[in-house]
Amino acid sequence: MKKAGALILSLLICLTLGMSALAAPSPSASTVRVSRLVVDGQEVDVDQLIVTLVHETAQNSEVREWLERLSAEDALAQLVDSRLAGMRLAILFDAYYTGGTIHNVTITFELPGIRAGETVYCIHYHDNEWETIVPDSVEDNQVTVTFDSLSPVGFVVEQDSAAASASGTSPKTGAANTMTYVICLGLAAAAGALYCGRRLRRS
Repeated sequence: MKKAGALILSLLICLTLGMSALAAPSPSASTVRVSRLVVDGQEVDVDQLIVTLVHETAQNSEVREWLERLSAEDALAQLVDSRLAGMRLAILFDAYYTGGTIHNVTITFELPGIRAGETVYCIHYHDNEWETIVPDSVEDNQVTVTFDSLSPVGFVVEQDSAAASASGTSPKTGAANTMTYVICLGLAAAAGALYCGRRLRRS
């Protein structure tokens, strides 16, 4: 009976850990904000720019598939630009301007973990391919980039950058946490059934 009780207690601890991981919000959910928006030479309200993280878009979307592909080791250099070798995708999101047609837009993004002087590249999905853009400026927690159109945008940083760890980009995190929860729940249920069965046989 002591062994059965210890087994059930261990499984319940695993279940609790799995549920905590499942409940934790994605760390990249609030890692990109816009502090300044200049459209065709005129500063406008930043609320006119809608930013949606790619892992929050439809699961069958093309750009969400790109998130998985670009998160793989060495994929950035092979699929986007050789200058990105050894670097890491910090964040990927879709940017949409609601104010009408644009010809030139300069955006200052707030990106936690970025430090002045770091090597940072912006990647932009345009005409069914990725282009690499060198930012206008890189300051502490801030990157300013100029575009001639808007669509999915990402930032690539050095492997040891604080921004890389501040913004989790793995699209499989939620799935892994869910699987942990399901496995622990199943094991706990099985242990409970086994324990009850033994009690019934002894009574």
